[in-house]
Amino acid sequence: MTIPFEKHRIPTSDIGVSGSLTTSSASLLSVRDLSVEYRGERTTKAVKNVNFELRKGEILGIAGESGCGKSTLAYAITNMLKHPAYITSGEVLYAQGDSGNTVDILRLEHEQLRNFRWTEISMVFQSAMNALNPVTSLKKQFSDIFLAHKPGMTKAERLEKSIRLLEMVGLNKNIINQFPHELSGGMRQRVVIAMALCYMPNIVIMDEPTTALDVVIQRDILDEIIRLQKELNFSIIFITHDISLLLEISDRLLIMYAGEIAEQARTEAIVSRALHPYTNGIMLSIPDLYGQRRELRGIPGMPPDLSLDIPGCPFRPRCSEAFEPCSTWPPPKIFVANEPDHFVRCHKYGSSDFMGGA
Repeated sequence: MTIPFEKHRIPTSDIGVSGSLTTSSASLLSVRDLSVEYRGERTTKAVKNVNFELRKGEILGIAGESGCGKSTLAYAITNMLKHPAYITSGEVLYAQGDSGNTVDILRLEHEQLRNFRWTEISMVFQSAMNALNPVTSLKKQFSDIFLAHKPGMTKAERLEKSIRLLEMVGLNKNIINQFPHELSGGMRQRVVIAMALCYMPNIVIMDEPTTALDVVIQRDILDEIIRLQKELNFSIIFITHDISLLLEISDRLLIMYAGEIAEQARTEAIVSRALHPYTNGIMLSIPDLYGQRRELRGIPGMPPDLSLDIPGCPFRPRCSEAFEPCSTWPPPKIFVANEPDHFVRCHKYGSSDFMGGA
């Protein structure tokens, strides 16, 4: 027996003929039906049929609790997953320059990937101290990057570019001979960002780049990221559990829960009209510096075990608005009228009231 999805959708007359998100001609990256699982005694389905577009010059935020699949998604996009992780389906299509040609990153061979990474797409990893080699100087680590991707560069050219990159992220050239443990957390994070920009890629994936930094340093790092993005016009996928940070810097937001995208919208739409109960729960947990005082609320319960089969909606056990279909059927993807970038996976919006108000 299958769910009659049609009655849970807004009519196509309200959302356009295709009944789907608008695909921009300026899309730089298209992730289609991407699924990842970790295989062991029990298979964990970490990412499930994820779809989204990244546009040129855009900052796309991905938010969700720990364990929702954010980092796994980032590693899958760059084809850096290792055993026991397996990509079970999907495509990651990258648009190459003005040629109009697309490349599926998941189908690139080892040497092709080596040439592709850091020149077209790079990554700022979680925890700068772990990303940097603690027993190797910054000079040597920069040099290794250049040797791996541009072996023809001379020693003087490698040093000159390393210094230029450090200065670009606001660091003094004199630290080039220092070791990571001699730097503060904020300085280490700037070094990792500089390394990600070695070849001026079109896309930079930032996985929790401000984790473990105090709020003042976090502010400095964010200002630096925004400045560089505007100056160099690269696209960013910014991954974090801190949605308040993304509300400030991102153009669009993806809210992930249990390996799926629960809601996607432009950031201002999330602020003014978050639809998914999970998104609303996150928003209610953020203190408001302006306006009336209100009670902060957390989301009760814990995320589901992704190694188990989850009937119905994965958020149902924690949702105060759950009703009968939520325990039986997976929620359909519902597109919001007059907001082509906004969709939500939730049974409650199958009603005529939502259709009329959308």
